[in-house]
Amino acid sequence: MMSAVGQLTLELDRVADAKQKKRERNRRYRDKNKDKIAEYQSLYRERRFFRIKVTSLNHRHKGDGVPVATAQELASLWHRQRGRCALSGLRLTRETAHLDHIVPKSKGGTGEIGNLQWVHKIMNQAKGDLSQEEFLSIIQKAAFAQAC
Repeated sequence: MMSAVGQLTLELDRVADAKQKKRERNRRYRDKNKDKIAEYQSLYRERRFFRIKVTSLNHRHKGDGVPVATAQELASLWHRQRGRCALSGLRLTRETAHLDHIVPKSKGGTGEIGNLQWVHKIMNQAKGDLSQEEFLSIIQKAAFAQAC
């Protein structure tokens, strides 16, 4: 007759072996189906585009005490802008679209829908932490200087 400790040891070994087999089976599946998994992940991200953006907003505004925009509000904003950049009018795709704070977070801006706009990623990178007024002023000065 086996002691209670011996039975427990055998059971733990059996569970560890089962977990190891499952990990190996999953690894083989992932190695065999890389393209299928990548396609699924891409479709998943596309379907959940606005929810993913809300998650990012929540992380950025954690502890602000102000509610951030919802996925439904972001989708509504996208449709109001007709999928175009608020600054340049360029057509946006899910790859080129960035969510921009009109008043930057660094200058007290919030994640509320009234302070957000969809912009092209190049415009957002160029704008940096400038307010929309400051950015548009710089662009106007540059355009005027180029015209002269």
